[in-house]
Amino acid sequence: MARLTKRCTGQLSYIHTTKGSTGETQDDEPNVAHENGNQRELELNRTQSISLASNSTHQSQPDLKVQMDKPARNFPDPASLSSLGRSPSMSRFASETLTVQSHRSESLTFFGSPFPPARNEYPIGPLKGLSDSATNASYASLEEACLIRHFTENLAYWFDTCDRDRHFELIVPQRAIFCPVLRYAILTASAGHLTRLVACRGNPGNDVVEVSGVRLPGLTMDTAVRYHDTCISYLLELSKDPNEQYNEDIITAATILRFYEQIDAPSIGIDSEAYLNTVQFIVHNQHNDSFYSYHTIQGPPRDYHIHSIPSTSLRHSAFLIALRQEIWSAFLNQRTFRLPVCPSNDYTVFDSASDFVWTNRILVWCADLLKFCFDESRSMPPAKRVERWTTLKSFDLMWEANRPLDFKPLYFEDTDPASGKFFPVIWHQNPCQVVGAQHVELSRILLAVSNPHLSRLGLAARSANLALEEELRCIIRRLIGLALSNPKCPVVFVDAAVGISVCGEYLTDPAEQNAVLEFLADLELNYAWPTTATSTALREAWQTRLLS
Repeated sequence: MARLTKRCTGQLSYIHTTKGSTGETQDDEPNVAHENGNQRELELNRTQSISLASNSTHQSQPDLKVQMDKPARNFPDPASLSSLGRSPSMSRFASETLTVQSHRSESLTFFGSPFPPARNEYPIGPLKGLSDSATNASYASLEEACLIRHFTENLAYWFDTCDRDRHFELIVPQRAIFCPVLRYAILTASAGHLTRLVACRGNPGNDVVEVSGVRLPGLTMDTAVRYHDTCISYLLELSKDPNEQYNEDIITAATILRFYEQIDAPSIGIDSEAYLNTVQFIVHNQHNDSFYSYHTIQGPPRDYHIHSIPSTSLRHSAFLIALRQEIWSAFLNQRTFRLPVCPSNDYTVFDSASDFVWTNRILVWCADLLKFCFDESRSMPPAKRVERWTTLKSFDLMWEANRPLDFKPLYFEDTDPASGKFFPVIWHQNPCQVVGAQHVELSRILLAVSNPHLSRLGLAARSANLALEEELRCIIRRLIGLALSNPKCPVVFVDAAVGISVCGEYLTDPAEQNAVLEFLADLELNYAWPTTATSTALREAWQTRLLS
């Protein structure tokens, strides 16, 4: 019988330090990692499982809601956030001795102040401060500037695919100059990504990170850990203030750190979802179920000023990133969807909307399907389950009949296995359209395997399951074809890899299997996205099916 195969499970301690002489600690930006050349190892004084208080909140209060029209006033307490630390010693240091000072801002001016006027509402601390390297001539050291530039030019695409206003490219880096928690999240993600790229490409004797022609021999994986530890210190400091109003910088930092957590998974084992849990906690404390709604997902216009506080459009963008990150994790781990999706979505309404609105609507539909498949359907009576599945299936039928004109491919060319062409060519005009098309395909996987009309026993069961496996193979081919045909956006490769990880075992042609393994290897080589575990699992699954 056809089934989905779970690839990622387990609990994990999330602890990194380096061994060597103790580094000099500065009062304004605590350095809690220790370096001794390039030597790096783990120190484990005690095991800290990643288990936020938000988990129990989700289980006991399934109807918690999300509100986007006013800032949140809650954040996990220090005890729960301390589990995010890379080492017990770091967590103790951060929670007991963190002292944030002025970041050398006294000699700098910004129309009479070193900061944008809106940020002057904050005291010097996690949400207000300049880099220790800032001078009257520039805001950052060469290393920091290279990392921020790498984020703007390369990593922002991971976040902005479904954002018409490109907040992570145009807004977040500029806000980060004056916001330490945001700045250190960017430095962490960029340092982690660049060092992972070098490690993935494995060129002996050429392991120096280079950004825009600038070589950074001092940038190592330990550098990313050091930036990460400092960012955690700021998050811990923020968690002590239950009245903190302007959480758009916090939620944005958390989504960026979630990206770092995902690409860092090979060095620590299975994905712990620590930052995803933090994001979920923040979302659930917004108290409005209308945000992740098919009808209201379009969001507000971009804020007039980059440094607006509160920034409702940035908050909206960050929560959309959280939605996509949660879809990936729920899919890969085959677990319930943990963000609050509006319970009254009407998927039969097809009105005029932009590409971005349509793609985000598709994401909401996909999230709703994840809730149905891995949570709701298990407790529903048969008649209710059929009714709910039919409601969700209605969007797929409407999409086939009435999809927006812009989502019709610019060009299409079918597969030709005889000539070694296993994946179709499907050109679209922008990455947002590709992400939308891919999530339609991912949602079709969920519809197919949860179909209550599928014969499970009897004479028709075998043929039904063979047909299901063929349907899943066709979906995987389209997912990969969409990625390969629109290569400028790395997110579309990850979307395809998500589908491969849960359905790739049904591919039976050895040549096609090799093409899929090559696709996964290129994803890790070119974008530092971890795929080795998926490739290993696929080889084992294919070998098992061959012997059965």
